[in-house]
Amino acid sequence: MGFTLNERDRRYRAVRENMKKQGVDALVVFGNTSVGGQWNGNFTYLSDYCLIFATAVIFFPLEGEPVMFVRGKTSFWTPGTPGGSRTCA
Repeated sequence: MGFTLNERDRRYRAVRENMKKQGVDALVVFGNTSVGGQWNGNFTYLSDYCLIFATAVIFFPLEGEPVMFVRGKTSFWTPGTPGGSRTCA
């Protein structure tokens, strides 16, 4: 089971508070598991999506909804939405 909507919102608030402090308008968060899976911690923290032999990016704006782009997928969705993620639990 992945994180709850309350947990997702808590994480988003914490990240956005730090973005505001640093004057950052948006983040581009990279995730990749092609080399032992070590490049996806920040990606998974924001998305609760478990990358398996995949490369993906999250565009995380200071305001508005983030968008995740997964190579090979034809649709884009908001990370952390119920039923939309392949969780790592």
